[in-house]
This record gives sequence, structure tokens and C-alpha cells, in this order.
Amino acid sequence: MDGCKTNSPSLSFKLLTSLVAFAVGLLAVELLGQLMDFDFSRQKAAFEAQPIFYRQPIDPIGTVFFKRTGPDRWYGPVLRTGLQQTGAVDKAYEEEEPLLITYDRDGFRNPENLDEWEIVFTGDSFTELGYLRYEDLFTTRVGRILEKPVKNVGVSHTGPFSYIHCVKEFGISKGTTDAVLVFFEGNDLKDLMREREQIREFKITGQREYRDLDQLKKQTSFLKAIGFPLRDWIGEKWPGGRWRKPELRFHNAYFLGAEGKVPLSLFYAPPNVADLEPDEIIALEEAIKEWSETTRQLSIRPWLVFAPCKRRVLDDALEFTDRTVPPMVHWTSSDLIDHLQKLCDAHGINMIDPTPALCKETTKGNLTFNPMFDTHFNQRGSHIMSEVIAEQMRSR
Repeated sequence: MDGCKTNSPSLSFKLLTSLVAFAVGLLAVELLGQLMDFDFSRQKAAFEAQPIFYRQPIDPIGTVFFKRTGPDRWYGPVLRTGLQQTGAVDKAYEEEEPLLITYDRDGFRNPENLDEWEIVFTGDSFTELGYLRYEDLFTTRVGRILEKPVKNVGVSHTGPFSYIHCVKEFGISKGTTDAVLVFFEGNDLKDLMREREQIREFKITGQREYRDLDQLKKQTSFLKAIGFPLRDWIGEKWPGGRWRKPELRFHNAYFLGAEGKVPLSLFYAPPNVADLEPDEIIALEEAIKEWSETTRQLSIRPWLVFAPCKRRVLDDALEFTDRTVPPMVHWTSSDLIDHLQKLCDAHGINMIDPTPALCKETTKGNLTFNPMFDTHFNQRGSHIMSEVIAEQMRSR
């Protein structure tokens, strides 16, 4: 008589059962994530991993404007992190030192104990400069040179109407005598037109845009959250495959200086006044006029500092590549500076143009801008800005 035999599940049955269980588990996580509106891609964490300087401001002020939320701080190499987070293949800022970048209770780059100041600076990223030490900001250095307390209310991703509002709401103390608006020729006209349209729409509808971390685009699909990184990984491992990601490069020119050929990014070719739309010319004068009227209502002296772009300052020391677009190659010095000077003269505003001093540094073979990916002044450029501004403010 045969002994008793136990019928155990076959290997294929066990495998099938495991696959079904795994699929049911995935489906459960997928449905639960969508029902709970859970963000599998962790957008908030990704936002906070960005250097503050490169984040879009989300704290609403005024009718349609935004500033940064404060107090806040971020530690790390700002430029290198910003470049790496774009996914670009360019190599730059490998030796950049990590810095502690701090913002005051209102979200601006000032010491927390600053209660009174004589000079206030307003502008966008060219005034915030959230990758430099506080001591190297041209606003800080102007205060040191003139021996006067200075406040900086610069905010990235904003335009001239926002600059003016920041001075009215955050830029005035008992001892404030001077207000300086920093106008960047690269994108201030574009931002000006955007803010002008937002103000018009608010007057009509009474509604404004709001930005919140909770409103960041969530990825509630677990399968997509793990599938997209897997797809990208496959694209990297098998570059010839259909999922290959296009290479992102910022390098499109060279700076020919004292240290040889330095890889460079060029983004802005400033327009001539003849290239502007009639509405842009009107909007620019509206902003200059509002700046003049606002400062006079506040009983402070108005100034405007012209911040030139990289293409203008480095004009005589550039070598182009096959990735340089024709408008950038064939650009010739624009008359936007002259037009701004006329507007400032007409509205009683002192204008300061640091372009000649920055260009002089170019002839010495010295770079005054961050070379790759970023459009802003490096430490040398910021120091030169401070010297020109302080000298002009003292002499007038």
C-alpha cells in the first residue's frame, strides 16, 4: 500500500498567486492615492529642495503681486544645485562653496534686526541675488560705502509694478530718504506687460491669482509616479530607445578672457526702441511715471539703476558656437539705455548706468556674470555695481 502523498501547490500556481496579489496591491495603492489626493511625486518636498532664489514667490501682496515667505533659509551651493535640478548635461560651478542664504521675516534679504534704513533698493532677481553672501550684495556694499543703513526688497520673478508696490508696503521707515529701482533690460519689459495685464484684469473682475504649495501639480497616480522615473532610467541606459530624453544644454557661447575660453550661456539680446510694440513703450512710461509719483508721495528721492544683460557687457569678448541663435550673434548695441534716460529726465528721476564700468572690466579679461545657466552678476560684477551706485549717489 502506497504511503500518503500531500498535494502541494505547483511552482507556477504560487507564481500566479503572487502576481495576482501584487497586482491587487498595486491597484489598491493606486485607488487609495487618488481617493486621498496623495502626492506620490512629493511636489512640496521638491519645491523646498530648490534654492529659494530659483523658486517662484508664493506669498500674495497687494492686488496681484507676490513676495517670498519669511523668515526662511537654505544651505548649499545655489548655482550648482539650480543647474543640476534642470537636468542639464553642462558641467559648471563644481567648486562652488555651500552658503547659508537667509531671508528676513518679510521674505527679503536683510538682517532680521533691521528696523530703520535710509536707502531702499527694489527690483527682481538682479536685486535679490540669492546665491551671493549677504556681504557681497551690491545693496549691502552700497550701505557700507556710504555708511548708511540699506534695505533690499528685491524678489525674483517680479516686474516693475511689483517693485513699486514693495517699496510702498515694505520699503519705508522713519529715516528713509532714497529709493532705488533696479531695471534689468533682459526681461523687465516682458514682466511689466504681464503685470500690467494682471492689474487691468483685477480692476475688471476683482479676482487675482493665488499660489500655494498645495496647488502644485500633484501626481496622485502611483503607477505614473514610479513609471516615469523608470522610463527615464531606461532612456538613459539605452539611449537609442524611444524614451531617450533630449539633452538639455545651456552652453551656447564662450567668454574670451584672462583665464582662456570660458563656456557661457547667453539668453537675452536687448531690443532697440524701434523693435518695441507701441503698447510696450506706453507701459514703460507708465511705470516710470508711477515710480516718480510714488516716491514723491512718500517724500523720498527716486533713483533708477540700469542693469545690463550679459550680451551687452561681454560684447567684445564673445565667441559664438553653432548653438548660438542668429539674433544673439547679430545683435548690436541697443538704444534702450538712452530711452530710459530720457524718461527718467522727464520725470525727475536720477538714473545710474553701470554699463561702462562693467564693460571696462571685460576689456581687462574679467568676467562679471555667472557664466553658465544663470544670467546674473557674479561677485565681481556685484562689487562693481556697488562702487558705481555709491559714487553716483554720493556725487548727486
